[in-house]
Amino acid sequence: EGEAKPAEGEVAEAAEEEKEKVDPEKLRSEAFKYYELALKNLDELIGPWNSPGGKVAADQSEQKKKAMPAAYSLVGWCYDGLATISPGQEKLNYLRKAQSAFGRFVNKYPKDGKRVPAAMSRIGTIYAELNDHKMAAQTLDELAQKFPDSKEGKKALFLLARSMYEVKNYSKAVEAANTMFD
Repeated sequence: EGEAKPAEGEVAEAAEEEKEKVDPEKLRSEAFKYYELALKNLDELIGPWNSPGGKVAADQSEQKKKAMPAAYSLVGWCYDGLATISPGQEKLNYLRKAQSAFGRFVNKYPKDGKRVPAAMSRIGTIYAELNDHKMAAQTLDELAQKFPDSKEGKKALFLLARSMYEVKNYSKAVEAANTMFD
């Protein structure tokens, strides 16, 4: 009529054996390789391929117009991903590279209402993670002003309030907190 179901203890034992097979360092190494490969390909696309005389430089298609902002944005997310799997100083270096890449993207495509709020949010959050609350507050305030109706713009108010509190600008912290509840 049906297959015999394993006893509860057997299921737990099998799950524990499966968990033991996962090597975190191997997973980290694989993720690192894929991020590096993605960065190599993205750098090629936005660099030599898109430079005058490059493989896609003359292409004016809608597909390219959509692909280029995505490529610039993805460079930041790749560096950010590398930061999440890297220790110590290496992590800090990747966070700074992510911040720089997001900044280049925001400067090149400031009207990309889909990706710019997320990039600005991450820039501000990285500043906060690096304990540069003044720059975090400046970036998050700009995000909240430019994209107040975006998910990231609304979240920025909370992070802004926190950063303003950290730099002892209590009136601005209260103002940001009050704006969240308007």
